[in-house]
Amino acid sequence: MMAITHRFKQLLSFALLLLAVAWVSPVYANDYGRHIVFANEGYPKVRALNTVNERFLIGQRQSIDSLVRENFGRTLAQPGKGNMGLLQRIVDNKTIDRGDKKELQALGVVLGDIFVSKHKILSWYVYEDELGKTHAVCIKDSTHCLFPITMLSRRMEVGLKPSVERIFNKGMDEISEFLPKVPYSGKK
Repeated sequence: MMAITHRFKQLLSFALLLLAVAWVSPVYANDYGRHIVFANEGYPKVRALNTVNERFLIGQRQSIDSLVRENFGRTLAQPGKGNMGLLQRIVDNKTIDRGDKKELQALGVVLGDIFVSKHKILSWYVYEDELGKTHAVCIKDSTHCLFPITMLSRRMEVGLKPSVERIFNKGMDEISEFLPKVPYSGKK
């Protein structure tokens, strides 16, 4: 009798899992195609964030905010404003273990917010190419993107202490030629 009850619980769990997948899948399938922002034929494709993407980024920001509160008694500023110094402090103090990939990549979300706050035409998108999908900071209506989520993490995973400001400036230099030019600013 006990074996039947255990088997029934397994089947019920499996059925509920299938039901959940069947219920959620059409939402994602329909959501993807409607929100392509820019794509050449084939790859890469850039699309607007959906609710799942936005929740992921919010969770990453909250993770770093909690870390900053616990370790430094402060909070993250509004997206982008003054957070570069906090990121550098986290890097310098080795506050995050170099094996904690998820937390290291959360630093990149905060770095991405700094990019977005510095130029109005930059925003978070989902970038897709032959290798898969990733969150990226892109120029509106283009496939010119930065990938801040890994800009710090890939360096820190191998034990380096990167300069957040240097990485930010390098990223801005890489994308600046694709940004709109302001007349009479002297900038090309």
